[in-house]
Amino acid sequence: MIIMKIDTCIKQSDVTQARSTLLQMLALARQKELSHEDLMRFESLFSEVDDVLITLANELHVQQKKD
Repeated sequence: MIIMKIDTCIKQSDVTQARSTLLQMLALARQKELSHEDLMRFESLFSEVDDVLITLANELHVQQKKD
C-alpha cells in the first residue's frame, strides 16, 4: 500500500509527498523487531530511493523553469 502511494506521488510529480511516505516506511521498519543487518539494509535501500527522489525533484524543477 505504501509503495503504491509513493508510485502515485511520483506519477503526480509530488516528490515531497513521496519522500514523506518514504520516511514513514523507514519509521515503520525501525519499529519492527528486525536484526541489525536487516535494518541497515532497509536504511541503505531507503537512502538510495531518497536519492532518486531528490534527483527527480531537481529534474522536475529544471523542466518547470524551461516551461
